[in-house]
Amino acid sequence: MKKMPFPGAFRRFLRFSRIMPVVFVVILQLSPVPARAAGSGEGEWEASPPAASFQKGTLSFQFLGGALFSPAPLAARTDVFDYGQVNLRLGRVFGRFDHCGGSMRGAVEGIAELTVSRIFKGFGHYFAGGTVLVRYNLLRTGSRFAPYAQAGLGAVYSDASKDRSQTAIGQSFEFTPQCAVGLRYFIGRRWTLDGELSFQHISNAQLAERNGGINALGGLVGFTCFFDMPDSGRSGALPAAGNRVSERR
Repeated sequence: MKKMPFPGAFRRFLRFSRIMPVVFVVILQLSPVPARAAGSGEGEWEASPPAASFQKGTLSFQFLGGALFSPAPLAARTDVFDYGQVNLRLGRVFGRFDHCGGSMRGAVEGIAELTVSRIFKGFGHYFAGGTVLVRYNLLRTGSRFAPYAQAGLGAVYSDASKDRSQTAIGQSFEFTPQCAVGLRYFIGRRWTLDGELSFQHISNAQLAERNGGINALGGLVGFTCFFDMPDSGRSGALPAAGNRVSERR
């Protein structure tokens, strides 16, 4: 059996995805960091957002909506395929890490996503499916801004393949590797306002004769609600910091 060539559109997706870390660093540098109040210590910071919202075991629900457009700049030249998208995400924090001597902290989050899209320009009418994502959140001392970067793989069902005049989408079942960078702003201990820049690829890994693929870039906005947050007596909650805050109160 002759080996199928690696799709050019997917190669361009991998190349374009390398730009995302640069965008992430830019977002990090632009997010303001207010000076700490006099006398504030480690305990106060751990008990305030965003640190308190990213303890190990914390669950979150995120709602995002927006639009993506193909062909994406700098990516492979693919068919015009523009769509509005709504994402529902359930996340769980699996670990915390210190950076730069403790002035920054990272939190790794696993996410299960349900996605629904309405195609408003191009071929087909809709696609819907699920995605598994891994996200890295970066927390900065004294800031309510929390930038993140994520990547994942999903699968969708679409009616776009019924249009035989196009070669991008060849079957009803397609894969969706993707990456994104985003920024959260904490308006409370449990709530954030979110913005995200997302790059998505759609193709079928040569499972069908038509597999030109889609590379789309766009923006999403929404909110996150954190819940089932561990208290100071549960695993991953940094009890020493929490106890010091309680004692001062």
